[in-house]
Amino acid sequence: MILPALVRYYKRLEAGGVAIPKPGYAEQKVHFEILLEPDGKLFAINDLRTPNGKKLAPRVMQLPSIARSGSALNSQFTWDNTQYVLGAVQPDQPKKKRERAPLAFAAFRDRHIDRLKEIKDVPVVAAFLRFIKEWSPDRAAELDAWEDICGEAGPNFVFRLRKEKQYLHDHPKVEERWRDIQTEQADDPIEGFCLIGGERTELARLHPMVKGVDGGQARGGSLVGFNNQAFTSYGKDQSYNAPTGTRAAFEYSTALSYLLRRDGSNRHRMKIVDMTVGFWAESDTCMETYFGEICDPPQSMDESEAKKLGDFLERIRDGRLADIPDLHPETRFYILGLTPNSARLVVRFWCQCTVGKLADNLASHYRDIEMIRAFDRDPRFPSIWQIIRQTARETKDISPLLNGQFAQAVFQGSRYPDNLLGAVMNRIRADQTINYLRAALIRALLVRNRKENIPVTLDTSCTDIGYVLGRLFAVLEKIQEEAQPGINATIKDRCFTAASATPVTVFPRLVRLSNHHLGKLENVGRRVNFERLLGKIIDCLSANDGGFPAHLAAVEQGKFIIGYYQQRTDFFTTKENSEEEAVETAS
Repeated sequence: MILPALVRYYKRLEAGGVAIPKPGYAEQKVHFEILLEPDGKLFAINDLRTPNGKKLAPRVMQLPSIARSGSALNSQFTWDNTQYVLGAVQPDQPKKKRERAPLAFAAFRDRHIDRLKEIKDVPVVAAFLRFIKEWSPDRAAELDAWEDICGEAGPNFVFRLRKEKQYLHDHPKVEERWRDIQTEQADDPIEGFCLIGGERTELARLHPMVKGVDGGQARGGSLVGFNNQAFTSYGKDQSYNAPTGTRAAFEYSTALSYLLRRDGSNRHRMKIVDMTVGFWAESDTCMETYFGEICDPPQSMDESEAKKLGDFLERIRDGRLADIPDLHPETRFYILGLTPNSARLVVRFWCQCTVGKLADNLASHYRDIEMIRAFDRDPRFPSIWQIIRQTARETKDISPLLNGQFAQAVFQGSRYPDNLLGAVMNRIRADQTINYLRAALIRALLVRNRKENIPVTLDTSCTDIGYVLGRLFAVLEKIQEEAQPGINATIKDRCFTAASATPVTVFPRLVRLSNHHLGKLENVGRRVNFERLLGKIIDCLSANDGGFPAHLAAVEQGKFIIGYYQQRTDFFTTKENSEEEAVETAS
């Protein structure tokens, strides 16, 4: 299902006039251009890179592309890297690579002399052929730009005549020759039924590499590939095990590389921890525009864009899909999560559904994760990245398996991974931090996975033992803070973990200590207010036999955290005509 969807996306791009590579071509990074005189002499080497922050970014061009595998000498057509074009590499490279470079140049030279002899009368071709015939790899170190060239890892070169704007690979005669070469290379094709198109056609022996997956090799990785005899079945080796037409293999790999391209204009690619995610639809829909920002919002967003995204998400959450223009609920939508594994790509998750169903799943997620915000800066609609980041101290410590499972649960509306609760609670125990995102995540896990009825805001009528104890702990901490202003370590810093796990060992002592703290409060209204609040919470405990339990299970500990967070947030929420104000007025 993945490959046919990508093939359809390629055809959509092609029909829409998008500058996507033609068969036999691929987008490549080009760092330098070699300018030639008509007689083949080297005129200059120009740097095509442009500033991008503190680095220089290469230019991306559509070039004739030959799939490389293994260590065989297999040069590209009319372009290549330093090793093939100049026969030299960086001087600090291993001896084996330095010895291989002249051989690579010889292969590049001989192959082009043979392939271009039919059009050697074309001026740019004649100059190129004379250059490679006369060039000696020993001269590379004498080039003015050699030190700069050596500073770039594996730079690529293209060719053109000094007074012409058209590159060698763009000349119509060269393009025509490249089409002929592709036909010549398929003299004895293996034919069969393509699993994607269903027609009988020439099958691809090797599938093109897919680029753009973070952490993968620079030349890309294979989504489909076989390199072990154990995978051979019915005498079929390599990619003939998964029969795919050469045209279909090119289209799916090109479409996926286009989706995953790294540039500021690409709104179909995002990064979720270690995963590179590409998404697309069968036809135009505004979900394509907003989906990446929903899952991984940009670091900076102007006020108007933020408002548009917020309005979109509010309508999604409230189920008002009819109010969203250009949504097209019946349009098919696809999400593909990939990670690299050596020269191959691993599919971490694959989701396909309609835009309407995806909107429903997102709405369900936002309702499950809804929580009162402690600060205005807390995101109303937290992204997947913001949430999953709460499970580890550093990004590198986030579980890759947990990351993929959580993203898939959000997109498909399925259960969240059960081990997510333990992960976030371990972080809370480690750093004693209870914030909006962690409380919201715990609520979502309990609501969806445990079918618990967890309030979004403070619920003073809730008698659930975990929730009530969390509220009680927050009140006792607040009393201590007001009784001892500027205290370095509160009861939360000293005994939060024990209070949430084994209440009976902590709470009796904390309640007795609170009487001492209440006596220190000079404001009589505050003291009376806290005493009333404690009395109401104790009454809620009476509904649970009045005692402190010996221990709380993981689910009850989660409710403890939510009760604590909501009670603390309530203390800092401005309330009109609050009970506290009434008490102070009466006093």
